[in-house]
Amino acid sequence: MQENPLQFKLQLNPVIRYLFISSLSATAFSVMHTGHHLSKFITDNDLIDMVQLKALKEKINSTPDGEFVVLSLEDEILIYTSIDIHCKMYLTDISDEFEKFNKEQMETVGISFVNLRSIILNSGQIALENMKNAFYEFPDFKRRTDLLSSDEFNKV
Repeated sequence: MQENPLQFKLQLNPVIRYLFISSLSATAFSVMHTGHHLSKFITDNDLIDMVQLKALKEKINSTPDGEFVVLSLEDEILIYTSIDIHCKMYLTDISDEFEKFNKEQMETVGISFVNLRSIILNSGQIALENMKNAFYEFPDFKRRTDLLSSDEFNKV
């Protein structure tokens, strides 16, 4: 992907932060499952730069609620990709392991996996649609959305 000087400001709130951080984390979790179709597609198409993912996660975590985080087009593409992967992960058997991995945290918060999955799928679809409307004019973003909506990627 080319360097792009475009910058986008986004005011963080707890809902946006949770969606972004959970999607970035779920994407990293999916990549670890190297024998799975989802992980293979991610790595074969070089969709995720783990260094960028960790840096973006840190940037989002270190920005207080109500403050603006400045994102590059590349960051926006990574966020879009991570949300898409996160939603697709819930439709695969990777989600079974994800549920086990997060069981204690979900019990602490008092949410069931079914409710969490429903919240992520619904909010994820809204975020993806809004991001697509905002960034589809950029060729790199359009290429990524086209790849993520390809038949090969969607045979989960």
